Amino acid sequence: MHKFLEIIKKDGMEGVSEPWCDNEGVAILPFVFQHNQYWFLLINEKNPLFENKLETKYWTLTGGCKKQQTVLKTVMDELVEETGIDITSLHKENIYAVGKYYANKTSIKLWHLYAIDISSLNLDLKETYLGLGDNTDYERGISGSFVNEKEFATVNDTLALAIYAKLCLNKIRLFSLYVLFLNFIT
Repeated sequence: MHKFLEIIKKDGMEGVSEPWCDNEGVAILPFVFQHNQYWFLLINEKNPLFENKLETKYWTLTGGCKKQQTVLKTVMDELVEETGIDITSLHKENIYAVGKYYANKTSIKLWHLYAIDISSLNLDLKETYLGLGDNTDYERGISGSFVNEKEFATVNDTLALAIYAKLCLNKIRLFSLYVLFLNFIT
């Protein structure tokens, strides 16, 4: 079994390494435009570390990068694993790599941020999309649900908000939502 977390120390600084995924992960925010608004696909999964600590029940789709596999292939695999949705039929221009970043100054895990326009898949916004999971107890029963713009503005997940902000800053289709979001939080 792989070691999941490792404490690292260098020049008086302590941090965290994630050897299981070679310190690289993907964070994915799929979205659709339907009924004159944007909808975001977020997941609901069991995480006892956050039980009774946050108000949100939705999370970004995430996963660790696998050795000898491209980041894009990891993105596609994670979407199927966590929601059951296959995006292999999507055109590459619907998949936006919006940047890379470290979650904080004590983690050396590099996150690859992706937004994916899945509007052309004509998914039912009211459906719960069941993932296949990764054979761990925590992903047993994992599912994805669409949230509307107003619900998304209340999400406490920093990866989802970071991807959304990158989309807005890059002016990829969501400028009107950005204005709505700013009005909502002020």
